[in-house]
Amino acid sequence: MENNKFEVYQIQTVQRSSIHEAPYNPRKISNEARKKLKKGLKTYGLVQPIVVNRKTMNVVGGHQKLSIMDEEYKYPKNDYSLQVSMIQVDEETEVKINIFLNNPAAQGEWDNELLQEIKLSYPDIDFQKDLAFDMLDMQYIFAGSSLFDDENESLFDTKTEQKDIVDMVEEAKKADRLKAARQAERDMRKADNRSDNDYQAKYDDYTLTLVFENNAAKQDFCKRAHIEAKEKFVKSSILYDVADGKINMRGQP
Repeated sequence: MENNKFEVYQIQTVQRSSIHEAPYNPRKISNEARKKLKKGLKTYGLVQPIVVNRKTMNVVGGHQKLSIMDEEYKYPKNDYSLQVSMIQVDEETEVKINIFLNNPAAQGEWDNELLQEIKLSYPDIDFQKDLAFDMLDMQYIFAGSSLFDDENESLFDTKTEQKDIVDMVEEAKKADRLKAARQAERDMRKADNRSDNDYQAKYDDYTLTLVFENNAAKQDFCKRAHIEAKEKFVKSSILYDVADGKINMRGQP
C-alpha cells in the first residue's frame, strides 16, 4: 500500500526533559480558556500528540496542553514520557508551522444548524460544561431556534442573563458590520485603482512615481532639473517645465 504523502511525521516516545517550549511561540491563553482546556484534557485525555521538530527539539504545536501535563506531573521535579508527532524541518519552516497550526484564519467555522441538530439528538450534552462554549457562543449558535425561546430556558439560567447576552451579541454584530464596511471600502479603492477610474478625484491621491532605467539616469534627471538626488518628492511643475523645454533633458545639461 502506498504511503500517504501528507504524513510527514513519525510517532516517537520521548522524555519531557528532552523537548523544549519554543521561545518565539506567539500563542497565548487566558486563565479562563486554560481552565477549559485543562478540564477537557482531564475528561477526554490527550487525543492528539504534541508536535516536535527533531532538529531543534522545540515544541511546534501543543504548548498549552504540554504546560497542563507539566503541572499535573509536577515537572521539572518529576520527568515523564510522552508520545509526540516528530517532524524534521529547518528553523524557519518550524516557525511557519507553529503559526499556521494556531491561525484561526486557516481553520473552519461552526455550522450552527448542525450544532442545533446535535443538541436535539443528544440533549444531555451540556454545551458549556462538556464542550467549553461560553454564553456568547451559545447565543450565536441557538438564537432563533426552538432551543432559545421564552418557553425553553434550559440553556440559560434567567431571562435577564439571556437579555444581557443578546445585548452583547448585538454589539459584536455592530463591530463585525463596521469591520466588513471598512474592508469593503479598502476593496473598492483597490478595484477602482486597478480599473483606472477617477481615483485621484475620489480619494485625493495626488502622487505619481517616476521609475528610471537605473540610478545614473535618475542622477542625470535630478542634475538637469536642479533638484537634490536624495529628494523623494518634487512638484509637478518640474514636468511641465520639461515639456515646455525650459529644462533641457537632452545634450549637455
